[in-house]
Amino acid sequence: MPETGVIYAATKLDRYVEEAFLSAQSVKRFAPNLSITLFTDRPAHPLCALGLFDRIETIAAVTGFDSAWAEGQLGRIDCLSRSPYRRTLQLDTDTRVQSTDLEAVFDQLGASEIAMVEEAADVSLSRARTGRRMFNVGFILYRMTPGVVRCLDAWATRVRRNFGFALQTPLPFVEELSHVSDEDERRGLLRMDQVALMEVLSPERNEFDLSCTQLGSAWNYRGSALAYCQPDQVKIAHSDAFKKTTHADILALAFDSEARDPKLSDKLYEYVASRQPHRAAKPPSRALCAGSKRRRHRRRRGARHLTATPIFTCATDKATRRCTFTALSWPPTPTTRSP
Repeated sequence: MPETGVIYAATKLDRYVEEAFLSAQSVKRFAPNLSITLFTDRPAHPLCALGLFDRIETIAAVTGFDSAWAEGQLGRIDCLSRSPYRRTLQLDTDTRVQSTDLEAVFDQLGASEIAMVEEAADVSLSRARTGRRMFNVGFILYRMTPGVVRCLDAWATRVRRNFGFALQTPLPFVEELSHVSDEDERRGLLRMDQVALMEVLSPERNEFDLSCTQLGSAWNYRGSALAYCQPDQVKIAHSDAFKKTTHADILALAFDSEARDPKLSDKLYEYVASRQPHRAAKPPSRALCAGSKRRRHRRRRGARHLTATPIFTCATDKATRRCTFTALSWPPTPTTRSP
């Protein structure tokens, strides 16, 4: 079993594979020696063939709970105990590593079995609605100890129970949500995996007596405006905004890769072009990015299936070879609310 590594789970939608690819790219940028494993029901996805993931584990997508979002959460939880590493960092796909300190964070597992970051009160819907302190599950650093395995199993069991309850009308009584009077709101909370986790592990509860370290917000920064949540440096950004810009982000990565890996760059351009609606009668009105005449021509050919309206407009600094997007925010601004 390898010593350390990062895992992602991406099921149900191709977009989650795109998100995982971009997050994994940020891991490799700051910690190139870390192994990365992707658990997915889409092993044939084109981005899985580009060599970024060290391992790809095929899994079956969870079904039967009438919510792709909820089923995706449960699929991710099930993958935690299947990690191929002794010391594992599980990241949500909508994260971006921004620090070379990533490898050093595994040192937290010398004395601790698990390390997480508490949800800030102003960015978490589940915390606001339950009124309870809880951890955000987009960052879970853990050792594969018997206690951790029991905790993960108990969490998965409670999530399945809650997701099953959410299918029933009227809703069964759930003590931790008994103060929430609106049935639709309680149904939504039952489909949030963090609500189930707070009954097993939270800043206020530790059912399995795990040695748990609570890390600062820098390691899972959600955009909180609270003074005590402002880090000196963001180590890992975690934002719903990343979900909205996957194709623009892949294009930016393709542009940055032109000099060092032109083959990868071309594959990324072709991938984004292949994902656009086909309108053969209306060729694109602009090139995707500035560059050499040869590459610009190649990109125009590769983008011939793009819509007539550009995905974004782009200006290029010739000195730095950086492109600035004017139709999209870059990098995305963290959202103010999360599940």
